[in-house]
Amino acid sequence: GMAATCYEKAGRGEVAADVRAIGSSGMKNQNLAWVLSSLVPGAGEIYAGRPLTGILSFVVNGACIGGVVLAARADDWVTAAILFTTLFTRFYNGSRYNAADFCREFNQRLVRAEIERLSTRHRLEPDWFSGVRWLVGPDFPRPTPVRKESGPVRQPALPGQVCPAHQARS
Repeated sequence: GMAATCYEKAGRGEVAADVRAIGSSGMKNQNLAWVLSSLVPGAGEIYAGRPLTGILSFVVNGACIGGVVLAARADDWVTAAILFTTLFTRFYNGSRYNAADFCREFNQRLVRAEIERLSTRHRLEPDWFSGVRWLVGPDFPRPTPVRKESGPVRQPALPGQVCPAHQARS
């Protein structure tokens, strides 16, 4: 969107096209993950790239439903209701929310990797003086990195001490 437009205005159409292409392929659909986990708990998590979490979710939800069915067959409706309302609904909804969150995380990692790839492929660091360089010419000085001086650290002389630099002169 906005970043691609800025690169176009700066005359970097190839970068703008690459920025627009970010996320066009390989992204996971959060709504699809939500629906998959709604139909079969854990399926959305598997789709989002977390197969172990998906399998665990399927097993836990299955155990909760199994407990509800066993309690209902034993005519223990209180236990069946408690298992259903406290465990099953919690794990069932957790599976759906996890699936959507895992898709969001997957997409964010994908976009970050694409941006990193673009930054190395194109020269994306800002050139703050490009407009001035256009007016003044290519010989306009580029900013140079600040270099730290290396060498011995000089300690100030304490009161009553002779400074080593003055000692060398005498």
